[in-house]
Amino acid sequence: MRFGRTLLILLTLAQFLPGMSVEAATFELRPKSVISLDVRPMIQVAGQSGTLAPRRLDLDPADGGVLEFEVVWPVGERSRLRLFALPAGSTEPDVHPVRLEAELVLEDRTRVVARRELSLTEGRTGLFELFRRGAESLSLAISAEATVIHELARPSLGLPVGLRVEVEYMGPHGAVPLETNHLSTFLGEPVTYAFDRGADDSRQSMHLTLEPVSRKADLLEIRIEFSGSLPGEQRLLLSRRETLFTTRQTTSSLLVTHGEPATGYRFRITPDF
Repeated sequence: MRFGRTLLILLTLAQFLPGMSVEAATFELRPKSVISLDVRPMIQVAGQSGTLAPRRLDLDPADGGVLEFEVVWPVGERSRLRLFALPAGSTEPDVHPVRLEAELVLEDRTRVVARRELSLTEGRTGLFELFRRGAESLSLAISAEATVIHELARPSLGLPVGLRVEVEYMGPHGAVPLETNHLSTFLGEPVTYAFDRGADDSRQSMHLTLEPVSRKADLLEIRIEFSGSLPGEQRLLLSRRETLFTTRQTTSSLLVTHGEPATGYRFRITPDF
């Protein structure tokens, strides 16, 4: 892209190899089997029982799940109930062993902990008694079923890629090395180098994004996006996209200069993997 005075953006490629595939990382929906519990608190007072509103708890196969809620028990009081459940694994498709741990904190701060393992068969209900005091008791009626949910998952990261980026100032008397940066990323994962120098009319900015998209043995394809600005009689706004095909330890140059004599910057890019 050229604005006002002559602008030269030259990308020197060590090798150009057509036909290489792009292996960028993408997101996808993956099915996941979980055990879902239907939890119904049951209160019994002087031989009379009642069931409170049911609550659903989906269990992660590895981490289980936690359910917390308030329950009116004992009569006239409010307690806090925390239920932790963990699948224990089963060889039968309709039978779901579950390890349960319940913590009940009463209004007077009394803490009660109960543990039990239930083998829950789909279509049937298991009973887990938490606390009994005189003629009053609190239990959980629990049923289980296997369900399939879909999660937004990201595939594992691609192969690691190291990139060495050397920055040089290009002036009337040649190149002056400024700094060297070692950038680490993975296939399909972009990495960025940027700087902003000066202010007002002398302000210079450079923003370089490198995305390794394919690697075959020592051959690497890199997608390059560049934007920035250089000072001059008219400020030069830069924007460029390139594809670089290179090999391990081969240095390629991105030259950004303008004017006579030419001034600007050179980026020397070397894969190191």
